[in-house]
Amino acid sequence: MALVNFFESFGYKWAQTGLTDDTLTDAQYKLGYAFLGSLPPTVEQFNKIQQVNDEKLNWFFQQFSSLAALTGRQLAPDGTDALTYALQNLDAAYLKTGLLPVTRGGTGLGTVLAGSYLKGAGTGALVARTPAQVLVDIGGAPLNSPELTGTPTAPTADPGTNTTQLATCAFVAAALAALVASAPAALDTLNELAAALGNDPNFATTVLNGLAAKANTSDLANYVRLYSITALPTTNVGPFIGVGESGEIWSWVETAYYQGYRHALCGMPMLGHTQSPLVFQLDVVGGLCSKTAYNRVWAYAQENGLVVSQSVWDANPGAHYFVDVNSTQFRSPNLQNQFTRFTGTDADTANARALGSWQIGAQKDHKHITPTNDTSATLSMQSARGSTWPYGSASIGTAGTMNVDATYSPSGEDGWLLSGPSAMLSGEVRPGNVAFYPRIHA
Repeated sequence: MALVNFFESFGYKWAQTGLTDDTLTDAQYKLGYAFLGSLPPTVEQFNKIQQVNDEKLNWFFQQFSSLAALTGRQLAPDGTDALTYALQNLDAAYLKTGLLPVTRGGTGLGTVLAGSYLKGAGTGALVARTPAQVLVDIGGAPLNSPELTGTPTAPTADPGTNTTQLATCAFVAAALAALVASAPAALDTLNELAAALGNDPNFATTVLNGLAAKANTSDLANYVRLYSITALPTTNVGPFIGVGESGEIWSWVETAYYQGYRHALCGMPMLGHTQSPLVFQLDVVGGLCSKTAYNRVWAYAQENGLVVSQSVWDANPGAHYFVDVNSTQFRSPNLQNQFTRFTGTDADTANARALGSWQIGAQKDHKHITPTNDTSATLSMQSARGSTWPYGSASIGTAGTMNVDATYSPSGEDGWLLSGPSAMLSGEVRPGNVAFYPRIHA
């Protein structure tokens, strides 16, 4: 049986064909044999410990063997100079960094002046050149005040660069374009700008003098700002503003139904003197109106309790009532053919008139005296001017074509009493009048 050769045993490990305990942990290995405790160790445990040691030794052997192989001298059981030989005979092809001790630095020159450069001379040696000579050799310009020829180029700096970096043509062109930006063609040169400023070299002083003659900002509180009714501010910019289209002063209002600027007369009936309503007016002929476009009017109606149902609106034609039609629309009053009357108490019903309420037309009771006490006579009416009554005559006590309620009154002056709202000269009782379109302030 062959004996164990220590050198050859580097190629295998203890108990590689025997039994080992593969449960050896790192913590047990670090404890050594102490982890076995009082129990005698098993063969498998001893084999595993020795096998780990062989694996470590084999790793070192492989490292040394690889290094020795690079120089051509393998490790041998009777040789001890393989590593020394490897260090003394390393192949420079395997070197990556560091310095090599080469005679005269490999230049062939004994010395080279500080700051000089080396140039090939067409032989195995190099020649030293000063910086000035190098510029001549490469056809370069000096760094101090160079005189460049041809079309030299340079990196273009980023827009807005403010350093000593060179400004290329592209950089200058971009800066000028940014300066001009979207200026109109009539103001994209300095000459045009000067002309626009009146060629006034003291333009700033002129402007300041002009501003000095204007009102101070502290005085603005005494004036109202003017706005278009189509562009009213939605926030409170002051208690009052001027509205150009109506020539009015509107105030800031905050109620349960509206927040914004509104005229104090919003919702008030107005005489419509133009064919179409003005921008601050609303035709009130019973039409549907937008709650958004006429939000001020809709708020006025709610604030003053003028919103009624459609049935109430229908039963009171001509009343100053509004109807909540849907989420986006309301119905306006229909003030066509109506006269206005201030609130108070009716003489005949003793009822107080409410804001916006409507009342049917009527004629106050009165009488006409005729010179007869003949209750069977035929009544013939004459107009105040002596012309024949246009409705002809009617029998006493009957309505006839006149629709007259006639009662004989023997007391005082004998005659017939004509009373009731139907005794009219036309289809309605009215004074002389001028017609305007029915509108309200919006």
